[in-house]
Amino acid sequence: MTLQFYNDLSKKIEVFKPINKNKVLIYVCGPTCYSDIHIGNARTFLTFDLLKKYLKYKGYKVVHVQNITDVGHLTEDEARKDKVVAQAEKEHITPLEISKKYSERYFEVLKKLDIEKADFNPKATENIKEILEMAQKLIKLGYAYAVNGSIYFRTRKFKDYGKLCGNILENMYAGARIEVNKEKEDPYDFALWKNASPEHAMKWKSKFGLGYPGWHIECSVMALKHLGKTIDIHGGGKDLIFPHHENEIAQSEAYNKKKFVNYWIHSEFLKINNEKMSKSLGNFLTAEDAIKKWGSNVVRYFLISHHYRTEINITDEAVESKKKELERLQEFILRLKEVKGKKGKDIKKHLAKLKRDFEKHLDLDLNISAALGSLFEFVSETYKLMNKNLLIKKNSDEILKFLKKIDAVLGVLDFKEKKIDQKVLKLIKEREDARKRKDFSTADNIRKELKSLGIIVEDTKEGPRWKLEK
Repeated sequence: MTLQFYNDLSKKIEVFKPINKNKVLIYVCGPTCYSDIHIGNARTFLTFDLLKKYLKYKGYKVVHVQNITDVGHLTEDEARKDKVVAQAEKEHITPLEISKKYSERYFEVLKKLDIEKADFNPKATENIKEILEMAQKLIKLGYAYAVNGSIYFRTRKFKDYGKLCGNILENMYAGARIEVNKEKEDPYDFALWKNASPEHAMKWKSKFGLGYPGWHIECSVMALKHLGKTIDIHGGGKDLIFPHHENEIAQSEAYNKKKFVNYWIHSEFLKINNEKMSKSLGNFLTAEDAIKKWGSNVVRYFLISHHYRTEINITDEAVESKKKELERLQEFILRLKEVKGKKGKDIKKHLAKLKRDFEKHLDLDLNISAALGSLFEFVSETYKLMNKNLLIKKNSDEILKFLKKIDAVLGVLDFKEKKIDQKVLKLIKEREDARKRKDFSTADNIRKELKSLGIIVEDTKEGPRWKLEK
């Protein structure tokens, strides 16, 4: 099947055609580094890590840019302070120290979740010159205007404004608080550059006076700088569609006179125990806290195993269920390494079906849920062969080799050797023999002995399975 994605611009699934035949240009909105990323942020970053890894699996070279917002993202309260500056005041350190502190913690979380770093992680503060250049050109083109040291984009002048949201200005802002600002020609115009008050902690010189960049223009500038005028994929969380991504389109296309992005991809929201996550409800969960609670592998697997366009509801039960799935895959790897069948079976068709189904589902809008379903179906069928002693080491090596290839996409499996004592293997075999003789008393006693040695044995319809107790 041809690779396809749901494009939020067209509101339909489209065949993916990159600008360059073997290279994909991706821009993903990164964190505003004023606090630790939460579990919803982690879901977004994992979505695009999965996408990036699958594109590489398919043979594409990926150029990935993810920005660091360290200035210009304002709070939503009446104060409308820069988020980094506001946090710096709370912690009594400088804004640059705040962004350094939380960007370092962000990269630590990426490492724990096996999320590949982007090729470029530009910071807004490193691109002030380019931001001012874009803003000034937009003034010359008639799309922006300067007033009292600030620069605003004329939203209504861009005829296609709203094409990502599929709506008109008044409807997009319905119910939202519009900032009262008498400087603006139109209340819907947005800032490219803001005049800084004397006490503002982060400001730069410009021909308009001291100021700092607006949030939206930062991403347009960094995407253009590292990827060019038109890029293949732009991503982020669903919450960024409006106004952030809508404004990016307007200013970028007004500036470059070219289509900004060919495929817009956004990950859905998540809930915790059926409620929207918020600090006021006391259910706010940082990615780091989730890792401490469930483990990095489990968090990664839980978040990638749901299709990116479906809402996730995080509960202890849901995470535990996914944890068991992951354990089953790990047990399968251990069992493969212990294969000692006497009669080998040609498993080329068996593996070919897994490859075909796994790719078919991921090719169709990154349908990871269905792809994992095909993997577990393969596991079940392989266990049947194992239990009939129809696999030899050559077979298991072939399977393990392909599982490693799949895990280059999933990033959750552990293939390291785990030594099992010969005494343990002998006890497992004795227990299986006792069960076959229906000597359940002996089988139960051996199960208890194995547990004391740190081995858990479970009886399934596919036969007994064992795992190391954690």
